[in-house]
Amino acid sequence: MAVLAAAVLAIGCGGAARARRAADARALAAADAQVLAGCYDCLRAARDAYERLAAGGGADSVRVRLFETEVLLALRQKELALDATAPLERARTLAPRLPAALEPARVLAMVDAVLPDPDGLPLQVMAGHRRRNLPALGRMDGDVRWLAASGWSPAARAYLALALECSNGRRPRERPAGDPPLVTYRMSFCARVDTAALRRVHEQVPGFVETAYYRAQSATGLAAETGGGEARALFEVAYARFPDAPGLTFAFGWLETIVGDCEAAVRRYDETIAREPAHERAWLQRTVCLSAMHQDSAAIASATRLIALRSAYASDGYYWRALSHLRRTELAAARGDADTAKARSRAANVLTLAGVIEHDQGDLPVAERDLREALDAPSGPANCTAASYLARVLSRVERWRESATQFEGAMGCFDGKVSQLRARIEELLASAARNPEYTAARVARLAADSAEQRRSYHTSAFNAASMHARTGGFARASELLDIAARDSARADVIAKLREAMKARPVARTGGAAR
Repeated sequence: MAVLAAAVLAIGCGGAARARRAADARALAAADAQVLAGCYDCLRAARDAYERLAAGGGADSVRVRLFETEVLLALRQKELALDATAPLERARTLAPRLPAALEPARVLAMVDAVLPDPDGLPLQVMAGHRRRNLPALGRMDGDVRWLAASGWSPAARAYLALALECSNGRRPRERPAGDPPLVTYRMSFCARVDTAALRRVHEQVPGFVETAYYRAQSATGLAAETGGGEARALFEVAYARFPDAPGLTFAFGWLETIVGDCEAAVRRYDETIAREPAHERAWLQRTVCLSAMHQDSAAIASATRLIALRSAYASDGYYWRALSHLRRTELAAARGDADTAKARSRAANVLTLAGVIEHDQGDLPVAERDLREALDAPSGPANCTAASYLARVLSRVERWRESATQFEGAMGCFDGKVSQLRARIEELLASAARNPEYTAARVARLAADSAEQRRSYHTSAFNAASMHARTGGFARASELLDIAARDSARADVIAKLREAMKARPVARTGGAAR
């Protein structure tokens, strides 16, 4: 009887062991399938399964799979500019327990040479990564060849090779058909974004929401025309899973900037800065948006933070801070920032702003020099502000004839802007709108801009008439006053100038209107 009981017990234990082995085999197969599916949450689930199996005394092959999955997680987190320290540390802990022939330390060195999402990090940080990568670049071809012949799984070695080459600007060879979603995904945003491939990957693996990030970036290119509905929906999908990814929030903010929703854009830039406080491009675009909304106190504070980063965008910080100081009529502060911006850049917009500030301060010789240089730039013929302010400078130094000519030039500039804006409005109204609401908002903005340019045209006409009147050119002054009179808001000053022209002497009448 005792022998029989022992036999039954042995059979029971053997059955339990076989059941456990069968369960482990199913768990291993499921984890392997999750790795090939490739989404971030798929990889996390696979990692957890491999950890359980390894802790239960799994074979060496399970630890190899676990190491590969930690590497893949680290790479995915780099692709989203998320901190990859945790998976890399876990992989380093595993490395000594792996077969030496696999050279896990070499694999980890390759992972270190993979660059993170450049949209997610400050430019200076990315530059540091690239400098440190120079030795790895010299080894890259040899590392990729070694990896292809190594004992690592085909999917893991393909992914690592693509990540290494693509992030460092190399164009990899075309992949054969039949790659698993994991590898197709990484190939699809290498030399260019393959939105069709990303869409297929997402259809195959619904949890692969990372695909939405790159598809959204691609769709952003059409946002100025479409209103960005498709891009915004894709960003929302990616953001719901990866709200801490700074590249994603920055790109989302850029989309909102493009379509003119600066309020939403600033929120996204704030999220980016919360993750990466030195993200100079987020600070710059945040400053630009605050300025566009005429939130000048906030824009000044934002520009000050941008300047403090001492990045390549510091000059832009001085420019935007000067503009906000000018709008607040803080001319001394505006002049200081404009002078600094001008010392760093002779761009037409910088020179124009400097000229306006110098005019308002009465520093007319410097204003004339800067405004003429701005008008000499390739964009000069379209720089109506510089043309108008140069005419005002010439008026204030009593060079009436030159001022009249310059004001008439400004008239032509403003009239050209009006024509361009009206043509664009007609084009939008004639085309089939993909987003009627957004198109209507664009038309309204263009119409408002056109009205402002037309008012500036009439102002320039009045000022030109005033200058001609000072030199006795009454016939031309009358023609210009007829043009200026189309702006009914100017009726009183036009009537006064007409009366003064009749009364003579004209030299004491008229003046450049602001």
